[in-house]
Amino acid sequence: MTTATWIILGVSFVAVVLLVLLLKWILSLRRVVSTNEAHVVRKGSTTMEYGGSKGGSYYQWPEWVPAIGVSVTKLSLENFVLPVDDYEAYDKEKLPFVVDIRAFFHIKDCMMAATRASSMDLLRKQLADVVKDAVRTILAQDDLEKIMVERSKYGDEFTKEVNQHLASWGVETIKTIELMDIRDSRGEEVISNIMAKKKSAIEKDSRVTVAKNQQEAKEAEIARDAKVVEAEADRRKTEIIANAGNVAEGLNSALDVLTPKGGSNIAGALEAFAATDAGKALLEKLGVKLG
Repeated sequence: MTTATWIILGVSFVAVVLLVLLLKWILSLRRVVSTNEAHVVRKGSTTMEYGGSKGGSYYQWPEWVPAIGVSVTKLSLENFVLPVDDYEAYDKEKLPFVVDIRAFFHIKDCMMAATRASSMDLLRKQLADVVKDAVRTILAQDDLEKIMVERSKYGDEFTKEVNQHLASWGVETIKTIELMDIRDSRGEEVISNIMAKKKSAIEKDSRVTVAKNQQEAKEAEIARDAKVVEAEADRRKTEIIANAGNVAEGLNSALDVLTPKGGSNIAGALEAFAATDAGKALLEKLGVKLG
């Protein structure tokens, strides 16, 4: 074979190799989009959406390729959780504290969302900024103690505020934003002091309640004892009436009721009466003995 023939064969071989490599590269640019994501493809002034329920495929030509180059924004169609942790906020008195927030989103319009962010990561970052702005705005309207006591209500307020900002984002919240935790900023003891104050108040209330219960129990015991004494006095009065036919026994029963044991000091007057000659003679005649 001549030299020219070898050159032709060599050039042909290189051309075939290059063609195979070019075809392989072109095939590698083909993108098949799954139903749980969306690709927003821009080529010049034209924008197309692939994926979702329609699925679809396209060739992702590099942007530098004239006429056919494209730019692509890939977005997830699944619901996603956006954590905002260790975010430092302030109450209306400028007292600092830290909160953990959980927000829940869904992309409802991929074409609109793609105008806001060129990637899912960038979209998440921008949404986090929106959530932070809403949290800061809402919490700065109340004092810290109220925020701690009524923390459950703030989720609805956060969600309402965020949705107002997302009206032109193509993104929506799918459930109420949650205020997961609230705690002191590093080096601060504002919340710790509030909790200590509340604990002290609870302990004070507990001591007052215990003392009140003990007093009520004591008063109830005194009332029971008074009823016992009253019942005994009634019993003795009945005994006096039963012995009314016998002067001596009736008078002795009456004396029993009037003695200090029965709860009266009139017995002292009777003893003074018995100390006189007339009284002593009368009592002896009646057969009554004191003491």
